[in-house]
Amino acid sequence: MIKHIFRAAFKEKELTITSIAGLAIGLAAAMFLLTHLVFEHSYDKHHSKIDRIYRTLSVWKEVGQDDNYLSINLRALKEKLEVLPEVEKVSQLYDYGTPIATKANGEMVELGRTMMVDPSFYAIFDAKLVAGELSGKTLQPNTVVLVKSEAEKLFGRQNPIGKTLVIDKKTCTITAVVEDQPINTMFRYKVLFGMHPEKINYMQGLELPTYVLFKKGVNIPEAIKKCNKINTALLTARFEDANAKFSSEVEPFSSVHIKTKAGYDLIKKVNRLNLLFLMIVVLFILGIAITNFINLSIIKGERRAKEISIRKANGANRANIVRMLLVESFVVTLISFLIAFVLLHLLGDYISSFLNIKLPPNFLLNPTFYPWIAAVFLFVVATSSVYPSLYLSKSSPIELLRNSVKRRHRLTISSVVLQFTAVVFCLISIIVVATQLQFEKTLPLGYAADNVYTVELPEKIDQARLKTIIQDLTKNPAIVSASASDHFPFTGCSGQGVKKLGESTCYSVDERRCDASYFDTYKIKIIEGRTFTGNEAADSTSIILSQNAVKTLNLKNPIGTTILLNDKSMQVIGITKDIRYGSARSGPGVDIYNNGWGSFNKLSILVSKGQMDNAPSYIKATLTRHFGGAPVSLERASDYISKFYNNDQSMFNIIASGAGMAILLALMGLIALSRFVAKQKEKEMAVRKVIGATLFENIWAMSRYIMVRIIPAIPLGGIVAYFAMRSWLMDFTFRIEMKIWMFAAAITITLLLGLTIIILQTFRTAMVNPSSILRKE
Repeated sequence: MIKHIFRAAFKEKELTITSIAGLAIGLAAAMFLLTHLVFEHSYDKHHSKIDRIYRTLSVWKEVGQDDNYLSINLRALKEKLEVLPEVEKVSQLYDYGTPIATKANGEMVELGRTMMVDPSFYAIFDAKLVAGELSGKTLQPNTVVLVKSEAEKLFGRQNPIGKTLVIDKKTCTITAVVEDQPINTMFRYKVLFGMHPEKINYMQGLELPTYVLFKKGVNIPEAIKKCNKINTALLTARFEDANAKFSSEVEPFSSVHIKTKAGYDLIKKVNRLNLLFLMIVVLFILGIAITNFINLSIIKGERRAKEISIRKANGANRANIVRMLLVESFVVTLISFLIAFVLLHLLGDYISSFLNIKLPPNFLLNPTFYPWIAAVFLFVVATSSVYPSLYLSKSSPIELLRNSVKRRHRLTISSVVLQFTAVVFCLISIIVVATQLQFEKTLPLGYAADNVYTVELPEKIDQARLKTIIQDLTKNPAIVSASASDHFPFTGCSGQGVKKLGESTCYSVDERRCDASYFDTYKIKIIEGRTFTGNEAADSTSIILSQNAVKTLNLKNPIGTTILLNDKSMQVIGITKDIRYGSARSGPGVDIYNNGWGSFNKLSILVSKGQMDNAPSYIKATLTRHFGGAPVSLERASDYISKFYNNDQSMFNIIASGAGMAILLALMGLIALSRFVAKQKEKEMAVRKVIGATLFENIWAMSRYIMVRIIPAIPLGGIVAYFAMRSWLMDFTFRIEMKIWMFAAAITITLLLGLTIIILQTFRTAMVNPSSILRKE
């Protein structure tokens, strides 16, 4: 029985192999992308109370600007929310970065991602305990929880419970070890330690993400209204002199990764447009693969017309024929699925890396994805097998024997239109995205990041000590300059408020605290006035504004003007060109530069060209010596810049891969279809040749049959691509305009590919001696 099924399924070997190859490639691509989509929607779903966990957003409504959604709140919000009868627990956290800690033996180590949290953290979020205990005492001030991998890194196989770490001059006792968090979570921490009142006071109670656990059975929409009212009142009172209005939103934690409006978060936000394009690519690839399979199944079935007619004449009813064809299709589909799994197993890691897509290890063996893979399999079997089986089994034996069954062309037309709509869409999209990406990379940043190393210092130190360190660094001729700051140009700033002297309106600005060498190190151009003198006392009341800050504050003659920064009088001494520290999606900030609060925690080191590989060893040795053996990590500033374009590069890679896949599958289908058409029309071609038709006329007659089915795909693909790309480009502050040449190039490539395949496939038929064909008749 099995042998007969395989013999029947592979009777037309060339068509069957084409069917299997096309379906396997399409399924591999579709399953990989679908798995990624499912994974992105699975973030933090592992928490047992996820349906009751929510997060508060602070909404800053600057006059004349878009609403700014912030995932941080005031410290006072916690105690206000805890008294609500609908609220069970509230927890706040602060992202501490990767601080340097000192072990009991004096060894200094760099910790992994560290967060400062409330004791209620584990009452809301789940963790699997490895050692110690998780209770209300676990995350009190001066206590620490480690994940398993961090505990092993710090202490090897020793039991870490009860051991101490000095973090930010606080001696903290390790009270628990928990399993590492899965990768699909917002909380990718390595270390948690209890909230320190001193740190909260230093930050003035700002920058704290807030998570709320509602009680079971409460009216959550009503509870959210109460939360929003409280948060709005707190923000309005705290920033009453700001030139802005405030509101609040509460969002389900289960949808934060996908739907949050917050501009910045604990981890990189997923790009929803990228997910949308992924879904489009999945549908296109799967659609092309399935329609190819259906077409080829029907072509194979028509070639078996005599066999089917004999079976019917011998008493087989339609149900028997349908069952036979369904089983054969099922076998071919199953083989395609197995090949798809092999392809994913072999190429999954490479594809993930190329598309910048994160998936759990051995994702093919992850039970979470089994229902989705099973659903895809059943969908493909149903859509690719049922129609061909019903279509081929409906004709009577006499019609089949007389070869009077005429093939319906609707499916052929639809499949060709679908396939080449996808090709046109993908080609236009890849041209637009590539052009926008190139445009982004050539946009001036307003500063130079090439040949610059950056260092997060082990601790915040005063400017006198920093001057000594910089002097030691610049003794090496490979180092051109070094500067100290609290902010790199490309990694954010401190939100502050300024007022013009004599006015009550407070303007929001992006404060960058830095020394006098900062502008030379990053080649930030001073277009008017001067930079700092390098004298800490003299510079303490000086401020430098960007062009956009001058515009926002509406200063006519800014140099020498006095403005108030946090109610401290500051004199404007210089104007810089605007800098762009995000991708092309964001415009220039309202930047101000001052000389800091007496200390800095970052260094930027400009190295001579050609010395980027030689300088790190000297820099690390110098800094390690100055910080008592503390580990030091160097980063290239240019690496930060390249991260600006990661989302758009991923988008380009996705569309490029999708375009390549769509084109490959469409051409495979076109090859098989054009061979079939050539076979059907060989008698017509022979007659044409006999009556004097030229080779070109014969090729054109056969090519026209399929080309007229490709033409409708051009406007369809163009329209879909236009609206999709217009929507994508609207997300950018700096963007290209879509040009006619982009559409013309995609259409030209599509037509050339189609014509080339059709001509190559029909050339052989057109060249056959007509007598050899007519003799068969």
